[in-house]
Amino acid sequence: MNSGKTATTSQQTASGATPFDQITALEQQESTRVEKEISAMNTEKTESVASLQKKEEESDQKLKEEAKKELKEHSEKELGKILNEAKSDASKECDSLESKTEKLAPSVVSDLVKHAKDPDFLLAA
Repeated sequence: MNSGKTATTSQQTASGATPFDQITALEQQESTRVEKEISAMNTEKTESVASLQKKEEESDQKLKEEAKKELKEHSEKELGKILNEAKSDASKECDSLESKTEKLAPSVVSDLVKHAKDPDFLLAA
């Protein structure tokens, strides 16, 4: 039996490690590989999240610019209509005032002349 024991011992010495040591070394290698894979996945995840955030920000910025452009166009159209209506209303009001003035001018002038001729009116003021 000594010869079998010697063969196992020489096998262990030739390979440099026992089967338990080999399994432990393989587990450590596998653990290192898994850690590298996890690290690579985390790096990829971080890059993907950053890329998605950048795309979202660009998309949001584009939407904001489009909304501003649409708002400006709408405002210009609406403000143009409002301005034209205001000009029309102002013109009508001016015409109305002018016609009232023309109608009332003769009576106002005659009243002024009448008061100007009255000496008591000038002293009363």
